[in-house]
Amino acid sequence: MFHEHFGLAAPPFAEAPDVSFFCPLHDQTNLLASLEFAFKRGFGIVKLLGEEGTGKTLISRVLVASLGAGAAVGTVDARAAGRLLPALCQAFGVSPEPDPLESLRQFVIGLNGQLALAVIDEAHRLEDADLRALSRIDSLFPDKRKPLQVLLLGQPSLDERLQSPDFQSLNHRILLSLATREMSEAEAKTYLRHRLASAGAGERAVMAEATLDALARNCGGNHRQANLLAEKALAAAAAAGEDLVLPIHQGGPGKAAKLSQGASSSSTVGRKPLWPWLLILLAAVGLAVFFWPKPPAPSVPAMPQPAPVVKAVEPEPVVTPPPDAPREEVKQPETVPEAPVVKPAVKPAEKSRPKAMPKPVLKPIAVPVTPAPEPAAPPAAAPVSTPVPVSTPAPEVDDSIAAKVGSGVYPGQKR
Repeated sequence: MFHEHFGLAAPPFAEAPDVSFFCPLHDQTNLLASLEFAFKRGFGIVKLLGEEGTGKTLISRVLVASLGAGAAVGTVDARAAGRLLPALCQAFGVSPEPDPLESLRQFVIGLNGQLALAVIDEAHRLEDADLRALSRIDSLFPDKRKPLQVLLLGQPSLDERLQSPDFQSLNHRILLSLATREMSEAEAKTYLRHRLASAGAGERAVMAEATLDALARNCGGNHRQANLLAEKALAAAAAAGEDLVLPIHQGGPGKAAKLSQGASSSSTVGRKPLWPWLLILLAAVGLAVFFWPKPPAPSVPAMPQPAPVVKAVEPEPVVTPPPDAPREEVKQPETVPEAPVVKPAVKPAEKSRPKAMPKPVLKPIAVPVTPAPEPAAPPAAAPVSTPVPVSTPAPEVDDSIAAKVGSGVYPGQKR
């Protein structure tokens, strides 16, 4: 056995629940104290629920051990019990004939006040008829202090069944409901150390600290999973001939056998570790990738840009008179002097009109003009006669009318 290789008196991580390996963690201690209080006060039916492998069965056995000889205990496993009432009679050593329910009542009365505890493990596997039978058992003793106590151990699915209307009577009779929880990583390490110390290791280190950290992290807080992983690690270290369980031994005996080939069977002293070489190799690869010359980026030929399209502007033809054409003088029209404008007098009652705002003066902006190319001289054309301007006679104006002041008639204007 591998536990003998490490000098242990018993397998520390056996699957069967053993009271001597019970670890008094905070959660387990509180659950145990609550159960003891409930049964000493005669609560009747109590349930303890939790996922598989969280230590429910071990807690119940510690409870039975704490009660000692002062209580009659009957344990039933629902996985192989069959009918519940006959199974309870057999657990208490009572004949179920002719009526198992009456046989249980007579047995409890014959105890003369001594506590009777019925532990039903895997209670979530009970059939519907057996769950109804529990209500009948509790109703045998209408007193407030029940002489027959029932402890239901099961998974959380039992709560879902008890919520059904068919089991409302049983659900109301359950006065205390408890539940286990998963261990934290710190609690898992304490649990593993306690099991090793209880198996005979004492203060001697059987597992390296890194191994305990890895097991506590990988077990997920489950007691059964922690036992399974730790037992495999012990077996792997024993197969490799090691005196200390290392993190590499978590793979099982097969991996440990490969490690033991060509190595010392007693210790790891003198064995050169491989991780420095791995670090050097990784560093070399990283430097090679970083300093490796990168190929030049392929040149992309520039796309030819289209030439701008310039539209030719046709020059306007300029008509040039022939040099021999006679020039006629243009008579300027006679200017007529304007009559003086007399402003009408403003009456005192009238108010002066507001002066009009001067219009803004827009200054012309000089725009550079590109001179057009000089056109070629057109061919000589036939002489073109220039029309002679005809002077228009000025209209006759009556000076006597224009002399009147304020008449509104001005020279050059007809009334």
